[in-house]
Amino acid sequence: MSFFTMYVLFLYSAAYNIQQSLEGLGLSSSNFVVYNKDGILIDSYWSTSEAVVSIFSILIIYFLFLCVLLLFSGYILGRKKGVFITLIIMLIPGFLGLMDCAKYINWLPDKYIINGTGFLGSGIGLFSIVFMGMLTGWTIIIIVYSLFLFGERFRQSYDILWYSSALLAGVFFVSDTSTNLNLKESNETLVELRLTSRYFLEQVQKYESYCINNAIPERESCHWASEIQQLFHEYLTSSPKIYTFFGPSSINDIYSPLWHKRTAEQIFTIRTELKAYNNQVCPSNKINENFDKLPTISSTCQSIPIVFCNVAKTKDNDIFPLDVFGKQAIANECLTKKLVRLKNKFEKLEKITSQNAKEKHLKWFYYIVFSIIIGGKIANTTTKLFGVDNQSRHDRIFFICWLIKIGNFIFKLIKKIVDFVKKGVSFFLNNLKKSFFQFVTLFKICKKDK
Repeated sequence: MSFFTMYVLFLYSAAYNIQQSLEGLGLSSSNFVVYNKDGILIDSYWSTSEAVVSIFSILIIYFLFLCVLLLFSGYILGRKKGVFITLIIMLIPGFLGLMDCAKYINWLPDKYIINGTGFLGSGIGLFSIVFMGMLTGWTIIIIVYSLFLFGERFRQSYDILWYSSALLAGVFFVSDTSTNLNLKESNETLVELRLTSRYFLEQVQKYESYCINNAIPERESCHWASEIQQLFHEYLTSSPKIYTFFGPSSINDIYSPLWHKRTAEQIFTIRTELKAYNNQVCPSNKINENFDKLPTISSTCQSIPIVFCNVAKTKDNDIFPLDVFGKQAIANECLTKKLVRLKNKFEKLEKITSQNAKEKHLKWFYYIVFSIIIGGKIANTTTKLFGVDNQSRHDRIFFICWLIKIGNFIFKLIKKIVDFVKKGVSFFLNNLKKSFFQFVTLFKICKKDK
């Protein structure tokens, strides 16, 4: 059995990658549900190994069919010698399996994302798929070319498809560059969120100390300063997805968190008290109509960095000004709006990231198609190198006869399988019908006895 180890793992890794991309596109799932006889859901579980069984089975059947085509292509290129060389090459993985070389290859991906779009599987799995794709394109073009002898014009026409496919691959490269820029912007926004949350937290902690030192803990703003620190700790440790879901949609979500809902009047009171605190700790003296004497910079009274206050003004800023260039002890008017703005930015980036995540799976399928086209391109060179154009009419007829025989064999095999399934279904229905009539007869007998 060790002879087949490399072949089995080769196909199994390919099945894993296909399942991951199908799951990334929402076309398949590794989540399974169990129902009882009454149709009631009783269990649910995840099993990637179970999900890949059907794909793995299809790949085994296709691989066997591909092996036949490879041998046939080998015969076209070199007759018996070509078949022998092709067979030896096909047996190399088996010999490597006998030498226990499979253990040195990481066949399966280190991570698998269930119901997600973030992963493409393992490199060896992708290689398995594109390698089979290349062999598929190679065998198809060799067989078709040898049957019809299209000539040099066919090769030149195929080059048009080849160059067009390569051009499309370049478009994907540009798209990947854009995706990387979006990822970079998302990481920079996350850093900005954490810096803003930390800066806000430090100011709130100083305000809480102010409330304690001045014995005014009963104020609404003091209650808020004591409890809201937990929220800022959450923001400091949030990922973009979590912040997109739980972050503040408006400034009221910061003044009125889930665990302590407040009315509009209470929120207005908090903002008024914080404004009074700023005026008290950082008072500005008016020199004349055009100039104010700003307070001295201290550990409490500072100019807010512009990065924390690059927000748009709103109507309520007439009552509660942003005061971007002034000195403030707590810049709540800027910072609350900044946190809301960051959530809106994350939501936009999340939509782009989600779209790009699905697009990369579509690109992955394109690479499979592209590998088939590459195989065709190699086949065109191979036919020219081995002089397939010079084959006689007798050889072409021989190939056609063999193709007809193989086609008839596959047709008969499929027909037998269909007939077997039909007989099985018919047998089941007949037994079901007999059982039903027996049940009806027994029911009538029991009814007469009563």
